[in-house]
This record gives sequence, structure tokens and C-alpha cells, in this order.
Amino acid sequence: MRAETIFILDDENLIRWSLKNKLSKAGYETMEAASLREAASTLKSRDPDLIILDQNLPDGTGVGFLEELRGNGNRVPVVMLTAVDRSNIAVQAMKLGAADYITKPINFDELLAVIEKALEASRVVERLNRLQQEKDVQMEMVGDSPAMVGVHEFIRQVARSKSTTILITGESGTGKEIVARAIHAASDRHEKPLMTVNCNALTETLVESELFGHEKGAFTDAKNLKKGIFELADTGTIFLDEIGDVTQKMQVKLLRVLEQKTFQRVGGYTDITVDIRIIAATNRSLEDLVAEGKFRTDLYYRLNVAQIVMPPLRERGDDIMKISEHFLNVFNAKFHKSFAGLTDDLRAQFMTYPWPGNVRELRNVLERAVLLHDGEILKPEHVELTWPRPDPSNGTAVHTPQGHDLSLSELEKQALVNALEKSGNNQSQAAKLLKITRDTLRYRLKKYGINNH
Repeated sequence: MRAETIFILDDENLIRWSLKNKLSKAGYETMEAASLREAASTLKSRDPDLIILDQNLPDGTGVGFLEELRGNGNRVPVVMLTAVDRSNIAVQAMKLGAADYITKPINFDELLAVIEKALEASRVVERLNRLQQEKDVQMEMVGDSPAMVGVHEFIRQVARSKSTTILITGESGTGKEIVARAIHAASDRHEKPLMTVNCNALTETLVESELFGHEKGAFTDAKNLKKGIFELADTGTIFLDEIGDVTQKMQVKLLRVLEQKTFQRVGGYTDITVDIRIIAATNRSLEDLVAEGKFRTDLYYRLNVAQIVMPPLRERGDDIMKISEHFLNVFNAKFHKSFAGLTDDLRAQFMTYPWPGNVRELRNVLERAVLLHDGEILKPEHVELTWPRPDPSNGTAVHTPQGHDLSLSELEKQALVNALEKSGNNQSQAAKLLKITRDTLRYRLKKYGINNH
């Protein structure tokens, strides 16, 4: 278990030195600063578990700093240090959310008890938040189509296994991150950190420092030691999203971590050993990237110990409506609306629409519809769907007589007929031409009364 970090913000060198020594002996890691300016710089690179905050600082007050922290949404526990005759400061600090206060001169045993009480309260809140996140994950894993039954079974099997590398592939918007969160929540590591890294959002110059941390003085702006994501996630899980976008240089370093479970901070010479599970995800074909020489073969095989392919929404049948009902309830609550469901016409559109953006697109469509409209039921005119243009090359294009506008249902019906004619009435081939599942094709044929036997 990692040692918790306490940040000492006090302008008196002797107090900082004394607290640092005693807290280190008590098993805590420490950070320190003598001014608000120095503190702001330090907090940019590292998050402490608790702050010991003096009121009188050379460039401001502790209460002012606490107010700024809370205003920025930072809920880190804070223990204020006050003079005996400044009880009004303690009252202000408590109103701003300080965990407690200690009067000077400091009684270290008293301070230690206050610190442990504040950290335990913080741990309780963290556990409650984690339970809520696990509940949210379960709610988002909506669906019992055959494809999703396989996903649920994969999560159940791999979560409790000893496998430390998992690969999730699938189109954008299919819910790869949700599956990663579900695996973590169902694993023995669920009380440990889950750190998410979007690989294509990190620049070449930042990625190494972000992942592995850096030593103080490693480069110009490295004024303090910084732990990287791999070190902070020790005994937990790291989710590497868009792993296919990682540079060749970082692929080498990732491979070493996966194989040896060790790394060095930037500017450091000491190997740091970690126990982590890596869940990687991509919407690109790693096999193709390997063939093109853009992704290391050894890293691919090291990641691909256990792989799950997320099904696109268009292949999940009735899950589309179950997910729609889930999101409708979510956005009704969020926007204080009362939509009871979808009209039959809109349900039919949702079942036949190819959903190129998958679950993410469905969520966005429903969020916009509920936000912008009122009523008891969602109608086709409430939603915006970007229907793909028919592809003339596969014989499914619909040609309309000049000056004659066909309705959406007429266009759909003609596309179905064209696809069946092109495929010789083979439903599987017709579904491929239309880029839909066979179940969706059958639903459409039944909807329009088309008999292809």
C-alpha cells in the first residue's frame, strides 16, 4: 500500500523541518513549500492526500488559499495551523471546509491524531464515490443481446483472473472505457486506483513524464519530484486508451514495464517496481499497424493476452431500445423532463439506423432531444440522425424519378428490395450490402411486408 502524502505549507523553516522528520517517521511521505506561490507551483505537478496549512504566509493567508482551493473544486483535507489568540481564523477555516485546526505551539501527538481522523474521513468518501462509480458502470452496461452476453461473460472471467494485460478493440463509441471500468470494479483491485490515459492526447515531450514521473531537476521546469501515472496506479489498474497512437519510442518503454514491471523516472537511475494491470483499447487494427511497421510485434503479443471485441450498436438488436430507455431516464432526471418513451415511428428509425457513432452517438442524440424539447413522448422530428448516403457500387442505391420526392419509408423499402435483388434473395448477403445485421434486415422486411421467399 502506498504511503499517503502530506503537504506542509508554512514559512518557518524550523516548523517544516520538524514536521517533515516526525511525519516521515510516522510513515507518511511529505512535500513542503514556504509561500503560496511555491505551493501553487508544487500542486501543479503532484496531488497530496492532506495539507497542513499555516495562516500567516509571506504572500497571503492560509484562509485565502483554502478558499481558492475549494473554489477550484479541490476537496483535499486541510488542517489549519493558528495562533492561540486567533480563534476567529479557525472558525473561518472550518466554514470553508477545513478538516480541523491545531493551535501553535504544535503538539505533535494531537496533530497526528487530527491527521489520521481527516485521512480516514477522506478514505470513507473515496470508498463511497468508488461504490457509486461501480453502480454507474453497472447501469451503463445495458443490454442482453447475444453479443453483450459474451462481453459480460468476458468481464466476469477476466476480472478475477491473474491476467495483467487485457486488450479491448472495437469501433469508436462502443463503450471500451466502460468495459475497462467494469473489469476494474469487478476485480480484486477495485479499491485501488484506476488511472486513465488517452494516448493520443499526450505529446511526445510530455508523455514520458506523465507516465513515469520525473526527479527534481530532471529538466528546466522540474522543480519538484513528480510521481507518474504508473507509480500512482501501483496495485491498481491503468487504462491506456487509443494504444495504437503510441509512438515507437514509448512502445519500447511500455514493453519494458509490461515484461519487467519496472521503470525509471525521467532523470532517475533507480528502478521502481510496480504491480499493475494494463487494460489497453483501440479502434484501429493493431494487426494492420504491425504489418505496416508502425506497431511493435512483441508489444502487440504482450498486450493481446486476453482480447475482447466490442460489438457495434447496429449488431445489438433490441439492446438499442433498452439503451434508449436507460438514457431517456437519465436525461429526464438531468433536465427535469418527463418523456415516457418513443413513438413507434421513432423506435423503427432507431432500430434501422446504422449508428456509425455507436452508443456514444445514441446518447448524444437523446441528450439533445430531451434538452431541446418538451412533451410526453419523443417523436421523429425531435431527433437528428445523419443517414448515410446509399453506395451505388453495391447496388442498393435508390434512384427516384425526376421531380418526385420519396418519403423516408419509401426510400428504405426500395433500398431493401434493391439489396435482395442484388443478392438473389440471400438475406445474409443483402444485410452485408446494406451494412446492417441479418436480424435488423428481417425486422425491416417484416415492417414493410416484404416477402423474399
